Order: sequence, then C-alpha cells, then structure tokens
Amino acid sequence: MNHELLYLIIGAIAFITLIFIFWAIKTQREQREKFERIGNSLGARYTKGTFLKHPKLEGEFSERQGRTSKTVLDLITPVALFAGKMHIKKSGGFDKFLKKLNLSKPISSGDPFFDEKVEIRGEPEDKVLGAMNAAYFRESVKKILARGYTIKAEKARLIASKDFAPAKDLDEIVLREDLNSLLELAKAIEKGR
Repeated sequence: MNHELLYLIIGAIAFITLIFIFWAIKTQREQREKFERIGNSLGARYTKGTFLKHPKLEGEFSERQGRTSKTVLDLITPVALFAGKMHIKKSGGFDKFLKKLNLSKPISSGDPFFDEKVEIRGEPEDKVLGAMNAAYFRESVKKILARGYTIKAEKARLIASKDFAPAKDLDEIVLREDLNSLLELAKAIEKGR
C-alpha cells in the first residue's frame, strides 16, 4: 500500500509539472505572437529571446531607436546634442519627506504643482533647466510618468523604463502612445538644450 501511495504522489507531481510546462509554452508562444504582430504593425524587427536573453522589438520610430524587453520595458531614443544627465521620476512620499527636511534638492522647474509631483535630478544644471523650459516638456513627462515609467537621459539617449506587464504593455495602441510621448519629450529636450 505504501508503494502505491508513493507512485500516486509521484504521478500527480509529474502530471502537475507537465500541465505547468504546457501552460508556460502556450503563454510564451502567445507573447511571441503579440510581439511579432506589434513589431509588424510598427515596422520593428522581433528578436526571439533565449534562456539568457529577453525577446525584444527593435526598429526605427521617427528616425529613433525603440526597444522592449520581457521583464522591463525600455523605450530608448537618441537625444541630439544633449550633453548632460537627467533622471526623472514621480515624487513619492519618501521623496517629499526628504524635501521638507532639505535633505533632497531636486531641480525646480519653477512650476510648484509640477515640482510637487515630479522629481528631476541632473547635471549640468543649466542643460537640464534648458530642457525643462522647452515647450511640451512638462506635458510629455506627465504622460510618460502616468504610464509608470521613470525617465533617464544620458549619453545622448533618452530611456523610459518600467516593470513589464504583458497584459497591459503588449497592446499596440498603448505602446505606440508611449513611444510618441517619449519622442515628444526627446524633441522638447532637443529644442531646450
């Protein structure tokens, strides 16, 4: 009787493992098909992932690079002649607490409502301020941050990053809107430099 119970438990574990493997393969195939559909509609190239590398979409979007990966969604575009560094994120509770204690000194845009919700750091400060004063800068930043991204500008590249949620982020319309917002921000930064 003990051997029968042991065989039953081993069989149940093997069965559950097989179901999980088939589910994982099906989910991966569905994600790959979504990536391929989105890539085709955006004119991007799909690169299949491996065990060690994430799948990605790469292509030219209005003469700029765009890229996604499986666990983190990165949208990347060149920023012509921006020779500084900038980091933009939503201002959280801890950030606000540090500001009140004067332990954190983000760069001020001059708009108190914007500065309350957004934290911008960077160097050289004059380059960052020039970019911040450009038309559409604040609106583009608000759109990108509202979608859960943080934004970095460095080495003449603008990168919007966020945790990847396939159900929300593998939607062609949403991805196109995110890319357009990033491209608007890149143009604003280039005009304000």
